[in-house]
Amino acid sequence: MPQKTPSRVRLPQTYIAEVETAISNAIAVAEELISVTEEETRRLSSGRPEAIEELVARKQKLASDFEEFLQKYKAERNLFMLASDERFEALQVKTNHLTKILIENTDHLKRAMTANERRIETIMRAIREQQTSVSPYGANGLQRHQGQAPVSMHTGHKA
Repeated sequence: MPQKTPSRVRLPQTYIAEVETAISNAIAVAEELISVTEEETRRLSSGRPEAIEELVARKQKLASDFEEFLQKYKAERNLFMLASDERFEALQVKTNHLTKILIENTDHLKRAMTANERRIETIMRAIREQQTSVSPYGANGLQRHQGQAPVSMHTGHKA
């Protein structure tokens, strides 16, 4: 009895083309992620508070896309070995560069967070000092002694 063959048979060339395309897409995502991360790092290293929300959102999306590729690669590692050596090496080079850029970015993020904490502490200290100087109450919650008692405005009383 003849064996039935599936109606859709994928040839190795099809696999190779899909793998090459997946790796090319991952390289493109890594390049864009590098670009966005470098821009974020540039803004953070300026030392001035700058809006980076749109960069953070874009970076998270790209990182999610790249993580999806890595999960697929991990699950189908043998399939990805069909890629050309050049394409695979290009992915490794890009991944290594991305890792370096992300480490630098993390360092700048930590420094920016520390600077923001110092700014907040300075502002809070100034607010507390201002409140203390105008408050009729001391740190212990008791009313401060304001020199002499107020002089009565009524006649017949002497100060």
